Amino acid sequence: MKQVYLCLMFFVFCPIDVVAGGFQVTLQGQKQTGMGHIGVATPLDASASFFNPGAMAFLKSPKINFGISPVFANINFQQASTGSSSSNEPIVGTPFGFYYAMPISRKEHSFWSQFSFGLAINTPFGSSVAYPDEWVGRFLAQKVSLTTLLIQPTISINVQDRLGVGVGLSYGLGNFSIQRAVPLYDNSGTEGKLNLQGTGRGAGLNIGVYVEPIAEKLAFGIGYRTTIGVPLENGDATFEVPEAVASLFPATTFSSFVTLPDVMSFGLTYYTKTQAGNIDKSKASFVSMEINRVGWSVYEELRFSFAEPVGGATSLASARRYEDNYTFRLGYQHFMNEKMTLRTGASYDLSAAPDCCVTPETPDANKLGFSVGATIRPTDKIDIDASFLWVETIERTTVNTEADFEAT
Repeated sequence: MKQVYLCLMFFVFCPIDVVAGGFQVTLQGQKQTGMGHIGVATPLDASASFFNPGAMAFLKSPKINFGISPVFANINFQQASTGSSSSNEPIVGTPFGFYYAMPISRKEHSFWSQFSFGLAINTPFGSSVAYPDEWVGRFLAQKVSLTTLLIQPTISINVQDRLGVGVGLSYGLGNFSIQRAVPLYDNSGTEGKLNLQGTGRGAGLNIGVYVEPIAEKLAFGIGYRTTIGVPLENGDATFEVPEAVASLFPATTFSSFVTLPDVMSFGLTYYTKTQAGNIDKSKASFVSMEINRVGWSVYEELRFSFAEPVGGATSLASARRYEDNYTFRLGYQHFMNEKMTLRTGASYDLSAAPDCCVTPETPDANKLGFSVGATIRPTDKIDIDASFLWVETIERTTVNTEADFEAT
């Protein structure tokens, strides 16, 4: 019989663009989010197709789960040199995930019984932030939105009940828009505006290995998601500027290229309690540790190339010079009984943006995360998951050297 997971995340208080370093969104599974977003060494449900395709082979029955995560952002800005202060405008982000996993054959001793198929559809990268029209950083960013949708069919194989290996093809769709103020004024003192909007698509791989060196006691997982290059072609660039200079700022098209970073994850799980003969890891007690390395060094600059000259220039570029960063995670799951499971977790996420290149569009800094979660089972075929995640950004003062923009 199919197991259906009805998942809902409540009250996730952290900016969607800074849930993890850079613009990575770590909200891909409600069970996992409830314990620090740990998942590479814990095959809990069909979202294993995302966290570790190799672990997906340890799911012995068809599973479906869906979750959506309302995100509430609070970004406070101060500038000592001018005495200016501001906060972002409220935006509710809604990253989501849909997952399906099933054994290809459930006949014992069949060759195909070792194989599983899965499908993941989620939003692992994104950024959404808006500031007041008159804030001091409006010439760098007023409104920014980056959304990505990844579709990943996955194949996994279970080797002798101890080892799982899997691979998924990730096909990504991206949508990007940015609005900035332009320091050009009409007779009434109204500032100009720049609007850029474009779409793109790209592909990559998600590879995973899961092994239980001591069955039902110790598990190890490793996952690797490759970079995904997303070219933005034929984007629209429009300007709102005084009529006297309108001919220098024509509506035109632009191209750009965004590379989503690769992600390497290592995890170790120690099971403190399992049910005899029950291989369902969502009904076990365990502690798990995980380290994620994200290859943000691919994000060197943000560049837009225009089909026609704009203000005398054919491109607009700003340095990013991001660095590879690490996130450390610790999670615990406690199986109380057939009706309830409890979870808790913590994470420490290092910033990817160097001091020279922190921008209002992605106000990156080191972050501490704390989470709790629970599963309630009204029947043996339905799980209802809820998680609460709080991410506290550590205060950071930087000077963007390119724009000479100082901010805390």
